[in-house]
Order: sequence, then structure tokens, then C-alpha cells
Amino acid sequence: MSLGQSAAAKSMQSGITTGFSGTNDNRRLLPLLIKQENLPGLSHTKPEVLTYLLQKRNRAYNIAANPDGTSYSERDLLKYLKRNSVRILIDAGAFILEMDNLALARAWLQEDDQAQAAVYFRKDNQPWVEYRAGKAVPLLSTPFAENMENCVVYIDEAHTRGTDVKLPPKAQGALTLGLNQTKDHTVQAAMRLRQLGTTQSIMFVSPPEVHQSILDVRQKSVHDSIDSSDVVFWLINQTCNNNRELQPLYLSQGVDFCHRMQASIDHRNFLTNPDHRRLYTERLKRPEQQTLDQLYRPQSQEHGDIMSLSTAATASFTGGLTSFIDQLRQIYEQSHAKGSMKNAALEEVEQEREVAFEIEQEREIQRPLIMEAHYYSGLHASIRNFVMTGRLKGNDGYMEAAALLELTDLGRKHGIDAAMLLRSLCVSTEFTRTAVTNKQARNIDNFLRPVNWLLWNSQRKVGLVIIPEEAEEIIPIIRTMQSSAVHLIMYAAPFTKRMLQFDRLDYYALPSLPEGWSPPSWLPFELGILAGRLYIHFSDYEFLLEQLRLDSEKPITNVNPAGARPPAACDNFFVRSQLNFLQDWLTLRRQGQDISHTPMGYVCQGSRLRPDHPFFLARKAVEEIEDTDRHLFYTTNYRDSDELEQYYDSDDDDDDVVAKDVYMIEGGEDGVSDIDVDMHEED
Repeated sequence: MSLGQSAAAKSMQSGITTGFSGTNDNRRLLPLLIKQENLPGLSHTKPEVLTYLLQKRNRAYNIAANPDGTSYSERDLLKYLKRNSVRILIDAGAFILEMDNLALARAWLQEDDQAQAAVYFRKDNQPWVEYRAGKAVPLLSTPFAENMENCVVYIDEAHTRGTDVKLPPKAQGALTLGLNQTKDHTVQAAMRLRQLGTTQSIMFVSPPEVHQSILDVRQKSVHDSIDSSDVVFWLINQTCNNNRELQPLYLSQGVDFCHRMQASIDHRNFLTNPDHRRLYTERLKRPEQQTLDQLYRPQSQEHGDIMSLSTAATASFTGGLTSFIDQLRQIYEQSHAKGSMKNAALEEVEQEREVAFEIEQEREIQRPLIMEAHYYSGLHASIRNFVMTGRLKGNDGYMEAAALLELTDLGRKHGIDAAMLLRSLCVSTEFTRTAVTNKQARNIDNFLRPVNWLLWNSQRKVGLVIIPEEAEEIIPIIRTMQSSAVHLIMYAAPFTKRMLQFDRLDYYALPSLPEGWSPPSWLPFELGILAGRLYIHFSDYEFLLEQLRLDSEKPITNVNPAGARPPAACDNFFVRSQLNFLQDWLTLRRQGQDISHTPMGYVCQGSRLRPDHPFFLARKAVEEIEDTDRHLFYTTNYRDSDELEQYYDSDDDDDDVVAKDVYMIEGGEDGVSDIDVDMHEED
């Protein structure tokens, strides 16, 4: 016996039920308690997408069959795509069955010798890049995330919905067809090409059995031509057949739901009364196994069929269930789902389709605590005096930035001496206050402000980080002064490569900085530590290592205490704890962003950087390197394995491997929007 729950029972739950886009074709199979609300402004999208498939550039149709009529193998399909210069395969019909995604990506690279890499989806549902040399990297950590023109892209059947990758504007894709494939499924797969209606194009590829099905539906002969219009007609026909086949199961679930609800009414005390509980559970049980005699003996619906919609079988329903069952009976009489519904709930049509294990995640939103905002009391006298005279007097109104780091939970956890990182920088007291808490000096990690404004005295080399409210009061003061003792400098932590110009501290200053002025080396370093800087100039790299007490001449590998043996360059508890703190601190300041593929991430992990690393090159230079390395990849086919290893490891230390094919160029850029200030990338 089985005990389960259908969609009809789920519809009794309170709250709004949301459905995936593209499910409009199945609206007649929704439980009667669910009413689909379609937005009027989007009513045109359903037919509009079909018109995309009927445009001239999307009319192509091909049979995946050999001259002898046998279906293509996976290799044959890849060769066919290479001949037609197609680099995007959308496997909506689950054509690929003998290979997993990684195996197909590698096989495709073998067939297409011009492609630099292959993009595919792993079991974690994330897109990955497979380079020719066998190196796998997350897509977002490569330059291909923004430009896939030199890649082959494979989207398996399980990821033809709910995924989004930035495909080239003029890309041409191949979409496979399978038996019993519905229109919604196909359209959703085709729309992975987001510009299908304008510049991108699609071609349909069908195995012989699907081609024959299209000919049968369209009543054409093998000599007639087939294009996308025939495919659309066939998809609509398959959708109608699919809905018709699901009708008995839909009615069966509806009747079963009514029986369950009536049982809860008849035995409402089933939680406390044993007799009610026994009778209630008996009503819930449904036979899971049946003999051949039970399955195939002819019987009328009025006898022995609890799932029947006959008047006799539904006479026991009371209350609102009566109208519910009447609606089901009306649907049954109007549909083609004649015959007994007893077996419909147990019948399953098994097909050779791709199986993908999906994890259903129910997101539970944890709302932030309602905090009382700290009241800004005005510009402190010591800061006002600093603006007027350029001197910080007294101990009120400001504090050392190192003391702020030591007050954080991360600082106490790692037991760092923050004065070794932030020797000179100061922050205003208001900078440390954002919300009113019971313990002002604790649990401030998640309430730290971004670093945007700096007061700088060039003569005394004093820097003070302030908040925007203080800057608003200081600006009028500076403008009224004949000669200002300080400069108000705008700053933003470079967490993308394009923001490196803020590191020079000359983007905006009031009053203007002297011509040719450059900040002392320690100022961008300390500001970057406090603000969570991820990108640096290579000219600052040596100073960074010096401040962190790292030896650039010695190999630096794993500095994580949970990892392998620390190297000699980090064989010091202070250095190890400092780098571990820095990695956690930068992650906190970047609100959980993955920093591992950025210059500071490399430093925190112990990887050594070189001046020719893509982190420090302009985009044009990186593209030239990519073209050069691509030619090198081809020549490695004639090298032995030892020479191939030397290509990836230019140092003697095995731990210092920086693979040149892993172009971790833009690090944190992907998925991070640029700030509103107009920023231009360095040439």
C-alpha cells in the first residue's frame, strides 16, 4: 500500500503558488483550487516566441541520420556540428545518452580544433569551462563569461530551463528533438539564446524516429522538405497528445483528493480517537500492487472502482466536495479520457530520457533584525579643528583604524596585531557607529561602513576616514577657506580591475591636489585593507609583500592551518594568522563575494604573482596572450608529457603552479555591477 500526496492536496496550502514560466499549456491540468493569473501585459509573449522559430534564419532542419538510415552517434553529431560551424548544442531532446557532460565537452574539443575551450554544466548546476589541456575552471572565473565566441557550449536536457549564460550576439545553435517533446519545453530550450528574435539563430536536429513522427503528423512523404514550421506544428500536436494522456491521471488525483477530504470530515477526531484514526488511514491507503486479474479483468465503473466518477461512487461526498466532484465529472465527460481511472494513478510511460537528480530547495528568508539607526550628532570639534589647522588633537572624535580591526569578531578570532597592518590610518568615531546595540564594541563586523571619504594632510602625512554626513559639513568649510590645510578625497575600494584608478586617490579631491601628486605607498595599502580592496597595481605588489612580511623570492603555497605543511616563507605564526585574517576580512568586506580569483585572493592563498599575469595586463594584451597560447595548445599535441608539464609549471617548485590556460583575469568583475561613477579601463 502507498500513502502519498498529489498536487490537488498541495493546493490547499495557504499562500501564493508560483509556477515556472512557460507552463501555460498545462493550465487545464492544474488543480481546481488553483487559478492561474496571467499578466495581461505578457499575453503576447507566447505567440511571439513561436514567430521567432518561424523567421527565415531559424528555418533550418536536419536529420541526425547516416546515409544507411541509422541514427547519429554522439561523435557523428559533433562532426556534423563542426561541418556546419555550429558551436552551441542545446540538447532539449536528450540526444546525448552515452556520454556525460564532461566527456562530451572533451570529445567536442577534439572534433573542433579551433575552439579554445568548452562550456558545460556540472552536477552542481554551475557552468564550467574545460580547457584543451584538461583544466576545469568555473565559467565566472574566466574571460569566456563575457565572450564565448571561441568556445563550444553544451547545454544538456536538464539545464535547458532555469539557466542563463551570455552567448555570442550572432551565435547559431543546434536544438535536438525527442519523441513526446512538448512545445513549452522546446521553446524554453530555444530561448537560452536570448537574442533569438533579433540576431541569434537556431537549427533543429532530429533523429530518424522523430523525423518519421513529423512526417506522419504533417502527412508528408520522405521526399518532402521539412522546416521549422513543420516542427512547430508537430510540437503543438505532441503537447495536445501529452495533455490528453495526462487527463486520466489528473481526474484520478482529483477524485482521490475528494476521498481524502471526506475521510477527514467523517473521522475528524483521528488524532485522538484510535477508531477514527484506523478508519481514516484505511481510507487513505491505495493499492500499489495488483494482480494481472485485477489489472485486466473487464469491469464496469459502477462496481469495484473507488476512483470512479459515477453517481454511486460519489454519493458519499458532502458540503463543498459535491461541487468539486461535479466539476471533475463535467471535465471527464467533455474529455477523451474514457474508461476506468483506477489504473491511471499507477501508470507510468517509461522512455529513454536523460535522468538528472534535482535538489528541491525551499528558501527560508531570514529577515534582518530591525535595528535602531545611530543618530548623527554632528561634526566633532577635533575633526573640525583638523580641517582648520591640519592637526589632530586630543583623543576624542577619532580612533586608530588598527583599534577598529581589533574590536571586530574576526580580529579577536585570529588574535591579530592590527597595528602591523594599519600603522598610521585613523577613522572618525562616527565611522564605527551605524546601529544602536547593547554592546557597542562587539558584533560590529556586519555593521561596518564602506570607505568613501578621506581627509588628508599632505604636510603631516595624516589620513582620517570619515562618513558622508561629516563630509557634507566639511565641504562648505573647505570652500570658504583661502588655503585649506587638508584635502577631502573621494575613494572606492577597487574590487574590480576597472576601479584601479581609485587607488591613485586623484579621482576627485577638494581642493584639488597639486600637479603630479602621488600618495605615499602606505596610504593606498592601509585604505585598501580597511575598505576590502581586491585589485592592486603590480607596482604595489612588492610593497604589499613587505608589509605582510612575505618573501617574494621564496615560494608561497598553502597558508591555511587546516591545509598542508606551511612553507618556509610563512613559517611564522604571525604571518599565517595575518593572511588567514586578511582572507576572512576581505570576504566580509565584499559581502561574501568569492575573492579567490583576484590578486588579493592569490596573496591570501599564498600564490605568487608575476608582472605578466593577466591581472596586471590591459584587456587587449590579454587577448593577444590568449591567441598566442591557443597556438601553443595545438603544438603540444606533438610534445611528450614532460614538455607539456613544463608548459604549465615554469618554476621548479611543484606547489607554485600557475596554469596559463586558466585566464582568471577579471576575478571579481563577473556578476558585480560597476559603480555609477564613469570608469574607464586602463590601457
